[in-house]
Amino acid sequence: IKTIVADWQTVHLPAEGLPEKYDLVFARMTPACNSLHQFEKILAACAGWCYYASWTGRRTDKPLEQVWQQVTGEPRNKANNQFQLIFNLLMTRGMYPEVWFHKVAWQQQEPLDYVADYYKTLIEKVKPEIEGLETKINHFLEPLANEGKILAQKEGTIGEMLWQTAGN
Repeated sequence: IKTIVADWQTVHLPAEGLPEKYDLVFARMTPACNSLHQFEKILAACAGWCYYASWTGRRTDKPLEQVWQQVTGEPRNKANNQFQLIFNLLMTRGMYPEVWFHKVAWQQQEPLDYVADYYKTLIEKVKPEIEGLETKINHFLEPLANEGKILAQKEGTIGEMLWQTAGN
């Protein structure tokens, strides 16, 4: 067994002797597979079976959605369709994955300053022109804080696929 410590984004499979090296390639809930090029690497490394799981469809996150609406004046409409795109890609290549979906819901409690900074980063990516963003976010979140913590309620759907590569 050879252990390789490498960044999936930059690893060169042929140089490492990895094309069609693995009987099972496993990618679950990872940002390493965030583009077609990275997904192609998963397929290239596989000599047998592949497993892939990611968010699919819309995820909800309260109070993020409330803050977003309050600060931007628009609803937060963010849905992840990468799972469906990968499914379609596999089908067009003659690979027919087994597919499962799981709805998940959880609560997460985090420090107010961490949540405010995180929300600011998310909103700035889409709406960098909002003046006084940090103040507006804190103004909304501070009344929701309990002992300096914000309780977030999150829901989403995880899609899973398992398939045999075309050569098998």
